Amino acid sequence: MDLLNISQAKYDEVLFSLSSFDRLHPTEISNMGRYRRECISKTMEFLVKQYPYIQPYEIWKSIEKAHIISFISGSISLPSVVLNTSQLIDFLLNGETLQAFSSAGQSWKRASGVAWEDFISRNLLLSNEDVEIKILTPVEMGLLLHGNALANNIGDPITLAFPSNEEAKKEYEDFLNKILNDKNFDLFLVYYVPFTKEWKLFGLIQCKTSIRDRIKINMKSSEEAMGRSLWSIVIAMDSDRFTRSGQYNKGAKESWNGFYVLDNKEETDGSIYYGDLSTIQQTIRNHCSQVIKAQIMDTKSINADWKAIL
Repeated sequence: MDLLNISQAKYDEVLFSLSSFDRLHPTEISNMGRYRRECISKTMEFLVKQYPYIQPYEIWKSIEKAHIISFISGSISLPSVVLNTSQLIDFLLNGETLQAFSSAGQSWKRASGVAWEDFISRNLLLSNEDVEIKILTPVEMGLLLHGNALANNIGDPITLAFPSNEEAKKEYEDFLNKILNDKNFDLFLVYYVPFTKEWKLFGLIQCKTSIRDRIKINMKSSEEAMGRSLWSIVIAMDSDRFTRSGQYNKGAKESWNGFYVLDNKEETDGSIYYGDLSTIQQTIRNHCSQVIKAQIMDTKSINADWKAIL
């Protein structure tokens, strides 16, 4: 099985579909960056579901290569014949080629993080018959924070719940504004409270395709969030196996309420949960229910020591 060829074919198919309107209706403003982000997310979704026995991070790496190839193919003319060693070196050292590779790498860095967040938010279906849960982007969370409404599943405009005490409300607003400004959390979890007809913020998610990425900064921000009675979790891939042992294993267990890794071969280790997409979704959905029930019983019950029951 040639995973790269499969990824390339699917990537090109999705990108062609997404950009078809622009090809028929050219504009001065390019939407290709947005299309590439969406393409990465949708390609990942398709391949992870189509090939659940392949490690998700291997699929992600193959999509990165597909993205690079697609970007370069649209920037320069690639050789149509096999090059000898001297010709290949000349091609690779050509200024136009070097620029195309550099731009392709930057394009992946800009697109992949947002694409991973989009993949997570579209594939985590957390609501159940008892509670409606939404996953919000920072933009959506900011709108709620500043008094805008977000529709629930029957279309009613619902605003965010705040502490009734003015001093506590101001402190809460300041903290959430700090979170949004610092950009250390990627997604936000709210649930609908029918009695008050409000959205209640209960959790924060950090999304990572690499455990090394800003991990120490994220530890501190997560600990601060848990100190504010918010459920703080990570959803990640870990191709370098950093969470298996050592300081990263210790940090993952102590600095978050839960650490969820898309890995279909590892066994769960304490509060580090491994599994394929379906397993991770079911686990997080179950844990969301536990968090909400705990908060209803005692708003201060969620702290750094709180862990879900398996």
